[in-house]
Formats: sequence, C-alpha cells, structure tokens
Amino acid sequence: MRPTRLLYVENDSALRRILGEMLGQSKELEIIGSFAKSENVLDRSLVRKADVALIDFSLDQNGLNGVELGIALRNINDTHRYCHLFAVLCCSNGEPRSKGYPKRLVFL
Repeated sequence: MRPTRLLYVENDSALRRILGEMLGQSKELEIIGSFAKSENVLDRSLVRKADVALIDFSLDQNGLNGVELGIALRNINDTHRYCHLFAVLCCSNGEPRSKGYPKRLVFL
C-alpha cells in the first residue's frame, strides 16, 4: 500500500521545519509539498496528487486563511474523479474559537 500523500502549509518557518521533519519520518506519509503561503499551494497538478492537506488555520494576512485554503483545495480536487482531498486545519492560539470555528482541529 502506498503512503498517504500530504500537502503541508504552515507560515511559521520553524514549526514548518520541525513538524515537517517529524512527519517525514513516518513510513505511512509522503510529504509532496511544504509551503509557507496559501497562493503557493494552488497548483492543480500538485493538489490532485494529494490525499490530505495539513493546513495552519491562521496563514498570512494577505492570502487565504486556512479555512479558505482548505475549501479551495477541495474545490480543485473535486473535479478529479479518483481522489478526494481532505484538509485538516491546526492552530495553537485558539483562533478558530474566536472566529466561531470549532477548536483545534477542523476537517473539511
């Protein structure tokens, strides 16, 4: 069985490096892209290769936030008949709760 193909989007470079290294050690995961900004992950050919996306909830102020990016990724992938992309959004500062979203993890 092939590993789960993961897109990882996190604007904090230290966290992206640390968590990326941890995720990369798993034999069940293959990181096919690690990005700091939402606009860099919207490549249709890359998105269609992904099984799951791990997205920071609070991305940069000038681009899409994590929820908007998750929805955009699902919309791109819904046109592809064979694969469904699931997005998992994470945060450490409680932001989803203050915006009316469930706390800590959101699955789209």
